[in-house]
Amino acid sequence: MKRIMIVLTVAIGLAQSQTGSEKPPAFEVVSVKLSANGVHGGIGAAPGGRFSATGITVVSLIAFAYQMRDEQISGGPKWLATDGYDVVGKAEGQVSTAVQIRQLFQSLLVDRFQLVFHYDTNR
Repeated sequence: MKRIMIVLTVAIGLAQSQTGSEKPPAFEVVSVKLSANGVHGGIGAAPGGRFSATGITVVSLIAFAYQMRDEQISGGPKWLATDGYDVVGKAEGQVSTAVQIRQLFQSLLVDRFQLVFHYDTNR
């Protein structure tokens, strides 16, 4: 996949920093496929650290992972906001807090979509 450059417009202090030497949560196993059914859905969790999303756009994944609204995200190709993806995965280890779940999807975006971004607080 091509590298994506995104600008995330956020309020100062919204970004969460990783402290200590603790490794952020990541998927042990994950499948990311272009959605064939065109149904746009959300992100769901199941017991055992399993997560799924059906027909979710990359913009919506970014918005979820970084606690933003879609309109706060700019840049990148048009398909980020139009093409839906089906994501099914199982987390490495225990993932139980909202922060950990968002970090899980942040890792996915960097790994699978080569997400590159910077925060812009001047808007």
